[in-house]
Amino acid sequence: MKTVKFEGTTESAWGKPLAQAVPFKYEIQAYENTEEIRAANDWPSNDEILKFVNNKRKLVALGKARDNALEAIGEKKPTLETSDLMQLQTLYKVFVASGLSEDEARAKASQSINKPWPDED
Repeated sequence: MKTVKFEGTTESAWGKPLAQAVPFKYEIQAYENTEEIRAANDWPSNDEILKFVNNKRKLVALGKARDNALEAIGEKKPTLETSDLMQLQTLYKVFVASGLSEDEARAKASQSINKPWPDED
């Protein structure tokens, strides 16, 4: 097993928005192979495997059906190539990760593709 660390933020508390995002960290002891899972007696039962596989299939079918229904009314899934907002959000994340402040990253993202943020129109 190995320790895997994660970080996240939450912007709400039990359905109520927070004034600012709250960061948190957590870790798990992750299995590195199936032998470790079996040795720990943590292998899922056949019923659990059946439920997992069927739920996965259900979610795939649900996604396809939803996409088809939305496409039928003219709604297309935005992509990085077709959505100014997605492009702005992606550039913003890159600029923040590179050390710019949130305001600087927002301005630089907008400037980079010569498009305003939707709330700035």
